[in-house]
Amino acid sequence: MKEKIYTKGELKKLIIDGISSEELNSKYDYSHFVNMDYLFYMDSMIESVPELDMSNVTNMDSMFMGCSKLESIKLLNTGKVKNMHSAFKHCNSLTEISGLDTSNVTDMRGAFAQCENLKKVPPLDTQNVILFNETFAECASLEETPELSAKSAETFVSMFAFCLSLKKVNIKDFGKELIKSRNNFLFYDCKNLEYAPLELLMNTELNLDQHPNLNPNLKAILSFLKKFEELV
Repeated sequence: MKEKIYTKGELKKLIIDGISSEELNSKYDYSHFVNMDYLFYMDSMIESVPELDMSNVTNMDSMFMGCSKLESIKLLNTGKVKNMHSAFKHCNSLTEISGLDTSNVTDMRGAFAQCENLKKVPPLDTQNVILFNETFAECASLEETPELSAKSAETFVSMFAFCLSLKKVNIKDFGKELIKSRNNFLFYDCKNLEYAPLELLMNTELNLDQHPNLNPNLKAILSFLKKFEELV
């Protein structure tokens, strides 16, 4: 019979002490955890974590935030997670993340922000995400996003701000909520941006002179729309 873990503190201690995935999941039961928010918050020493049973977890708010030496994250069962706010924010050593089930996530604000060495993001099901604010902000090494759905999205404020290497943004299925507000600083300082959906480009403040590599056709359309707005 497995020994039940009652607190996040107990679970964290086992992991910090170096328990293996096999021992953790064969000897201990923590499957009842719903909240894993702030579990490893600002732990600058941890470099890896074992496979975690997150089958009932709904809240990952700031779970790994500030884990600056974390190099890899094993496959996580995140199928029930709704809140991924700042989940991996400021994980400077992460270069790649294993597949995540984000099909029920509604809040991805700052989920991967400040992961300055993150180069690859796995396919993400974002059809239920409402808040995309700062999701990839300051991911200086990210060159391309996976295909993302904006079906439920309402805001994209600073979503890609300071993504200095970003070239291509793949977002589709824009819902009617997009037109409610301007998404300020969405592509701020994305100097290498070549392509992004027109729907996004039209709903943010964009200085075309600061985006010399942007697709010429998109530039022409945006220039025309800007002149048209000035006339109206």
